[in-house]
Amino acid sequence: MKAIIMEQVSRKELKKVVAEIAGLLGEKLPTPKEHIRRLVILRGVDYARKLWEETLAIEENGGMMLPDNTRRRTVGGVYFHLARIQLSPEHRALVFPSQWKKDLKLPKPPSVPLLSWN
Repeated sequence: MKAIIMEQVSRKELKKVVAEIAGLLGEKLPTPKEHIRRLVILRGVDYARKLWEETLAIEENGGMMLPDNTRRRTVGGVYFHLARIQLSPEHRALVFPSQWKKDLKLPKPPSVPLLSWN
């Protein structure tokens, strides 16, 4: 496993950058903001802003469709998709931990008969 190098960002700067990028993406919910926060901590402010620039370029060229071609991704959807495909598996698991939990295939628990209180 590769060493995970975390960028040194002050709390004040981190909060400012997360608010800035979340605002640009139109993200108001806590989970996307947490993903942005983790992305900035792991890869740095410059990387997070570079992703925004890539997102803007895609949006200016008509956006990005979902895999099933039913609609375009949201601006935030494009941003997070780019992050997912560019991050190493180790960083991806740290930035998007809930994604990896969904991918786990857990066996169903055995069924237990109901108790009868007769």
